[in-house]
Amino acid sequence: MAAVPIVIVDDDTQGRYCYQEAAGLGGVAPKYLFKLTRKGMRESEIEDFVKVDQYQAHIESRYGVIVPSTFDKSPTKKWSERMKRLFNDKGKDWSLEIEDSIKSYIANHVEEHGMSALYDFAKDVFGEIAQALASAVSNESESMEKVS
Repeated sequence: MAAVPIVIVDDDTQGRYCYQEAAGLGGVAPKYLFKLTRKGMRESEIEDFVKVDQYQAHIESRYGVIVPSTFDKSPTKKWSERMKRLFNDKGKDWSLEIEDSIKSYIANHVEEHGMSALYDFAKDVFGEIAQALASAVSNESESMEKVS
């Protein structure tokens, strides 16, 4: 009974490298490799799939930075680059600790609210990921039944 590896990466320089490494090593079936690509962006991160209104109030109350509702309209740079620029433009510090804290908040929020926290266009890729997970679990269950 071997675990089924599933790889999900941001579509940025590091993510693309990891994707190519995973694909090149051959230990991950292509159907279990996912890159989170947002159409029209040269790089994107998982946060680019989360609706701005899902984290605006948190950032304003915790950091005093108002995230405009237009923050995610026609973006060309990935979420962390846009957020850093927004903080800097507002005279606020931006650090890895702040970035990690906000990303953790977003992840917990999405875990709690599910697909409703995501933009409609994100539901395609996350639906595919959910199907891959279901397939992997089903395959693992079948393998376990054969062993029993």
